[in-house]
Amino acid sequence: MRWLVAFGLTQAIEAPLYWLAIKRSAATPLSLGERAFAALGPSALTHPVVWFVVPWLLPDAGILVRLAVAESFAILAEALFLRAFAVRRALLLSLVVNGLSASVGMALARAGVL
Repeated sequence: MRWLVAFGLTQAIEAPLYWLAIKRSAATPLSLGERAFAALGPSALTHPVVWFVVPWLLPDAGILVRLAVAESFAILAEALFLRAFAVRRALLLSLVVNGLSASVGMALARAGVL
């Protein structure tokens, strides 16, 4: 259940930002469906890996190491995903969007909300 809440929060933060950025920065215009897929897809692909696979691969690593690995993976994978839609500055966009999402998630976790 915690994962579902975290995933929903991630999508609520990241998808609108990707949507706006994609609308403005795609090298070629995307259809409504393509834009929706490009906005929702990155987190849908990376979030399960960040949440389930990274802790499984690094069970003895500290939280900071797992966070660094997880977020590095998410940033790079999402940037590659966005590049497939010809989004300009995909790496910078992914860095900013994931940084915001991770910061909000960590703040909520620290506050005991997540």
